[in-house]
Amino acid sequence: ASPIINPITILSTWYAFPDNPMISVWRIVLGLGVALLVALSFRFYPPSKELMKARNTQNLSYEEVLIESSRSKHINKKRLLIHMEKEFSQLLFYFSMAASVLSVVQVYGKPWLINAGITLPIVWAIPILLVLAFFFSICSTSDAIIGKSLSTLFPISSVMGFLILGPMLDIKNVYILKQYMPTSFILRLGITIVIMSYITALGFQFFVG
Repeated sequence: ASPIINPITILSTWYAFPDNPMISVWRIVLGLGVALLVALSFRFYPPSKELMKARNTQNLSYEEVLIESSRSKHINKKRLLIHMEKEFSQLLFYFSMAASVLSVVQVYGKPWLINAGITLPIVWAIPILLVLAFFFSICSTSDAIIGKSLSTLFPISSVMGFLILGPMLDIKNVYILKQYMPTSFILRLGITIVIMSYITALGFQFFVG
């Protein structure tokens, strides 16, 4: 939940919803609540398998490469740059796809839905935006702007689910986790976050929205 309490993220959320500044507060409170519940679920029902994969030096991130190199008082700059280039090029694909799909939705999908007068029930609107948050969340600071545009099509509670889930679980995070964690752990973490986010968005709808 750390991206949610980032000062830039808070300001961007406040900027995106100037007519409803409490969205910024609720995003922080509910995001921290979801993170706490997920942590408690792992505390009281810990996974049975080892959390970390056996890693060799080829699987280390560039931060770990830097630490490992500094121990020998010799920083292997070439190796560091190779790891940086590898991770950047792999994540760039997901950033590009997310930006492209969201642009198409904004330019073509949104006007079509408005003209057609299609409205979705809350029980379907929340899962749809949770899926969008997973696949197309670009970053926590820009999610608020995207969420604002989606609020004209979806209930504010489903947008809140989008704002909560995106910084915690998206396809980029899963890609990074997959390099270090077993699939069973990633599935457990992802399902738990999705369920907690869904319940939180429903609660927001009934008690606030």
